[in-house]
Amino acid sequence: MRRKVIQIADSTQLVSLPRKWCIKQNIKKGDELNVEIDGSKVIVACDLKPQIERFEMKMKDYGVLAPRFIHALYKRGMDEIKIYMDTPQEFNDLQKILSNETVGLEIIEQGKNYCVAKNVSGQIEGFDSVLRRTFLLTCNLAEDCAKAMQEKNFESFSNLLLLEKSNNKFTTLCRRYLNKYGSSFDKIGPVYFIIENIENIADEYKYLFHQLTAIKNDQLKISGNCVEIYQKIAKMISDFQEVFYKYDNSKLVNLADVRKKLIEQCYSDLKKSKSYSETILLHHALILIQKIFNLVGPYMVVAQGRLIQQ
Repeated sequence: MRRKVIQIADSTQLVSLPRKWCIKQNIKKGDELNVEIDGSKVIVACDLKPQIERFEMKMKDYGVLAPRFIHALYKRGMDEIKIYMDTPQEFNDLQKILSNETVGLEIIEQGKNYCVAKNVSGQIEGFDSVLRRTFLLTCNLAEDCAKAMQEKNFESFSNLLLLEKSNNKFTTLCRRYLNKYGSSFDKIGPVYFIIENIENIADEYKYLFHQLTAIKNDQLKISGNCVEIYQKIAKMISDFQEVFYKYDNSKLVNLADVRKKLIEQCYSDLKKSKSYSETILLHHALILIQKIFNLVGPYMVVAQGRLIQQ
């Protein structure tokens, strides 16, 4: 949907609101609307103050899934969580859970057998800027991995794990924003999937680094073919980032072609693999290639929506 800018006098510029939207939201002359600036976007809404959400839970009810459940509540947009605990160890576990990914969620009250964690950060940073940082971080992770392999700088794999942790924070924050405030995308579901899969891509690098750091340096063999594969994987991520912000059908087709050739190359190299480290590298490469390509389908849904609006 496009609107012409109307110039009033020398300073005021106006854009008309869609009539159907105004009727649906019962907007009348004189009503006040919330206007939020998000990078190159201006978001107009009837009310940007979502309802305060609260939840109570017992740590013991979720066992090893407690971290995932608390993170899920955070992604949902929960503002306040009261958590009951039976042991001091559960309190220690809770502190670790909150320190990893839940930006702004802090313990504000502590009793004999409970804690209250509340979001104290106020309005979340603009969605678009966080998402761009997430893409940039993931590109850096992939490029630095390929560079470390090429230079045989195996010690840096441990340092790259820090980038994966930062990726978790950004992707978690993006998903919280979508659930809490929505976005300018006409279809939130596909965008949510893309962000979740970006985290999965970073996780796959984490699993790879754990495997490689467990192998002694003198036994870690990385062939030129493997280095080339991981360089092309990094390029796939970078290319998807470019097409996400500027739709280009030819680039999407190229991603599909690259994916097919890389998979064929990985399977061919697996048949000839003579070392454990080479097999590990090719195994994770196959997973990364498919996870990256899995971004294309949901993106096409999002992209078509924006093309229709133009």
